[in-house]
Amino acid sequence: MTVIDTGRLHNHSFDDRGRPIDLDAAVDAGEVRIWLEGTTFQGGWDLTRAGEAWELTKVGDIVALARAARVSA
Repeated sequence: MTVIDTGRLHNHSFDDRGRPIDLDAAVDAGEVRIWLEGTTFQGGWDLTRAGEAWELTKVGDIVALARAARVSA
């Protein structure tokens, strides 16, 4: 595995009833929501199991909105 970023990760995963769950339970469920404070990746991200693979999706948060504003200016 290649490390492409360093920083902090915060688990923001919830179960079907909206209760917080730990990262291991989220991975087992196939739906992980995290907040990253890295040098490359920042803000909210969703990891969703798609068969044998995982899909990484950027969540529309303030970090994403700020980047979009800089790009369109």
